[in-house]
Amino acid sequence: MLIRLLTTVRGGSRRPYLLLALAAFLALLSTGCYNIGVENSWMRVQNTGTAAATVEVQYYDAEGRMVASERSLPIQPGEGWTFVQKNNPALPQGFLGSGVIIADQPIAVLMAKDVDKGGGFYAAAGETVALNAGSEKLFLPVVMNRDGFAQDWNARFIIQNLGDQTACATLVYTSNQTDSEVHWDPYDPTLKNPTRMSGCPKGGMPIPANGSITRSWFTMGVGPNFSGSVRVDLHPNAQNVPASQQYIVATADVWNSSSMRFASYRGLSTADMGTSLILPLAEREASGEWSTDFEIMNSDPTKPATVTLQFDGWDGSTNPPQFISKQSTVTVTASRGCYQNSDWFNCLNPGDTLPHNFFDGIVRVSSTQPVGIVVARSSNRIDTYVDYRAVRTDSASRKVYLPLVNKNSLSGWNRNGLTSWIRVIVPDGGAANLTVRYFGPGLPGGLAAYTIPIYRSATLIQAWDQAIPEGFTGSVVLESDRPIIALGDVVAGNFAGDTDLMYNGVSG
Repeated sequence: MLIRLLTTVRGGSRRPYLLLALAAFLALLSTGCYNIGVENSWMRVQNTGTAAATVEVQYYDAEGRMVASERSLPIQPGEGWTFVQKNNPALPQGFLGSGVIIADQPIAVLMAKDVDKGGGFYAAAGETVALNAGSEKLFLPVVMNRDGFAQDWNARFIIQNLGDQTACATLVYTSNQTDSEVHWDPYDPTLKNPTRMSGCPKGGMPIPANGSITRSWFTMGVGPNFSGSVRVDLHPNAQNVPASQQYIVATADVWNSSSMRFASYRGLSTADMGTSLILPLAEREASGEWSTDFEIMNSDPTKPATVTLQFDGWDGSTNPPQFISKQSTVTVTASRGCYQNSDWFNCLNPGDTLPHNFFDGIVRVSSTQPVGIVVARSSNRIDTYVDYRAVRTDSASRKVYLPLVNKNSLSGWNRNGLTSWIRVIVPDGGAANLTVRYFGPGLPGGLAAYTIPIYRSATLIQAWDQAIPEGFTGSVVLESDRPIIALGDVVAGNFAGDTDLMYNGVSG
């Protein structure tokens, strides 16, 4: 089984393997006030199979040349293994590239990035990548270029060619201000007689086999104050390989140049877009601090989507808190932002708002056309910014894998105190019996398990869990008698900066 990682992946036009994308950065990507920082990556691999897994990671540069590799010891079912790129002596200083994971069992992968911002400040971001064979279209719902009042919100994304032949890609930028397509990179392929690029006679820019391209604030074709989405379209290449036989993946990062805020998500494939989605966590100043916002992206702007949003959660401004529901309908042609902490741009009906201290919220989305959504969660007290992907309702599963959980684990002199929590929801709002299985060192036989009843939602806080020892680092498998969806959040509490990374659990 071949699993690919972004920034770059390796793949074949016949789809002989299962692939995934994730970013493996060890580089300073930009300079000046829009500098992300000095960046290193690490990946946590969890064995989701039934026998011991041996995993190899191969590293490729942007041109698709392999530069290094490393292997794990056998990983038992449910357990995890961490590959830290900074500790690999075969990778050159300043490496910026991608990874290919080869495993003899199914696996889930958490791809994470650590950023040294300088002056003792630090930021982290992460995202899971599941087995995925790539897609002839990709969707990046959240892309910004020097947006906001201070022009300090930015994004970066990387597109990787999984195939063994050139891929021809057009990047289509859609604005959430005009709800329309506004820019094409390298050009609008519908133009009459445009200047074609070598290797792509029918449109797009060439991405070499196993190679990748990067766009950031200084290489995007859109200027300042852009906020919206990017769609990646493929075209037949010079060998007349059709778009349906070219396979690409992507990852995107969002950061704020005036603070430590930094988050990451993977590009959505056509399989991730849907007409029935669920957002497991929505808030407005929950505990006086936490709020969410999300970007809705229509898969085809020629077919406007009528999107119905059902907000369910608790109004903490009352005593005792009251359960509330609010429903609204919006039209999305290309992309649209919904900001829960706003009284005007929250995608609710005109004049309607979520209450302050709206917590434990779930949003159910139904649409007349396939859409994709990325949700951001941030604090108004500290520099914490995380994100996750909305989940297709039919992707809920009775088994979910979470590659990394911690209980005040010690990970170096400046990373003491790593801990985590898990958000679990029952999509239909009913009751379920949830079995939690921890895998990792310090447990009898490497396993600890228990079963609890949950109704609608539950939050599992590892710092309070007596089933695992202090200092625990491991993985979790959740099993339920009803379909569930889960999010994981890892928190490092003893440094200044963005302390959290959030990731989607991987359905079994």
